[in-house]
Amino acid sequence: MAEALMANKEEILKLCQAGSTVTDNQIPGLEAQQHDNRARKKDWASLDNVARMLSLPAVRTRYLVAELGVKRLLGNDDSIDATNAAGETELHIAAAKGRTDLVRLLLDRGATVDASDKYNHQTALHRAAHNGHVEVVQVLLDRGATIDARDNNLTALHRAADRGHIGVVKVLLDKGATVDALDSKSGTPLHRAADRGHIEVMNVLLDSGANIEATIDGDYTALHWAAMEGNIKVVKVLLDRGASIDTRGNGKWTAFHWAADRGHVDVVKLLLDRGARIDATTYRNWNSLHGAAMRGRANVVEVLLEYGANIDCKTSEGETALDIARRLGWESGVELLKAKGARNAESVP
Repeated sequence: MAEALMANKEEILKLCQAGSTVTDNQIPGLEAQQHDNRARKKDWASLDNVARMLSLPAVRTRYLVAELGVKRLLGNDDSIDATNAAGETELHIAAAKGRTDLVRLLLDRGATVDASDKYNHQTALHRAAHNGHVEVVQVLLDRGATIDARDNNLTALHRAADRGHIGVVKVLLDKGATVDALDSKSGTPLHRAADRGHIEVMNVLLDSGANIEATIDGDYTALHWAAMEGNIKVVKVLLDRGASIDTRGNGKWTAFHWAADRGHVDVVKLLLDRGARIDATTYRNWNSLHGAAMRGRANVVEVLLEYGANIDCKTSEGETALDIARRLGWESGVELLKAKGARNAESVP
C-alpha cells in the first residue's frame, strides 16, 4: 500500500490540502485489509509512514484513504460507487465536505452523479446544497445532477432555503429548480425560509415567482407560520410583498388569530396597523379576545381593547370573554375585563 500511495504522491499532495481532521473510529474500513485490529494497526502504521514521507499529518492521509478508497488510489475504479454502512458513496462524502477537487475527480472516473444514500435517499446534490457548497452544487449540476431530485422529503432547493444558503439558492434557481416544489406536507422552499427567518432567501424566492399564498396541508401560509412564531421581520416582509392578511387556514384561523393566541403583541399590533380584522371569528365564533381570555394573556387583552375589539361578543356557546375568564378562574383577567366595561352573556342583549 505504501508503494502505491507514494506512486501517487503528487495527486495525494493536491487532494490533501483541504483534508479534515477525524478520529480513527470515524473512518470507514480499509477494504478487505481491515479484518481485525492487528491488520488495522498495520494499515495505519503503513499510512503513517507514507504521511511522514510526504510531510503530511498522519490523520490527513488516513482521511484521504477514507475519502477516495484504497482502490481509487491504486487506480482500480471498478467500485467507484461502493458505499459505506450508511449507503454513502465517496461522492456523497466529498460533496458534503465541499471538496470540489474530489467531486470532479470522482465524476471524471465515472461516479454516478445521482446515486442516493441508503436511509435518506439523498444525492450528492442534496448534501452540497444542505451545507452551502456553491461550487460543488455548480459542478454537480454541470455534470447532469437531477436538480429537483427528492430525498425522503425535500429537494435541494428546500434544503438550501431551510439553511439560508443564499448562494446555493440563487444557483439552483438560475439552473431551473422548481421554485414551488412541494415536500410531503405541501410545504415549499418559501415556507422553509420563512420559518427560519431567512429574509434574503425569501426575497430571492419571491423574485423568482414563489407563491406567497401557498399552504402547508391546505392550512398554513408563510404569513400564518411567521405570525405563529412571532417573527415580526418575516411578517413585515410578507406583508410588504403582498401576502393576504386575512387568509384563513384550517378552523378559519387568520395570521392575526395565531399571533394573538401565542401572545406575540408586537405582531398583533403590526397586523392590526396593516388592516387585519380585529373581530374576525373562527369556526365556533371565537375571536381573538375570547382566545386571549382563555389563554390568560392580559397584554393581548389590553391591546385588543385599545384597538377597539368588541368586548361583549359571544361565542357559539354563548360566552363573552368575561364569562370565559370567570369559568377558567382567571381572576386578574376578570378584574381587567370588568374595569374595561365587559359584561357576562346574560347582560348582553
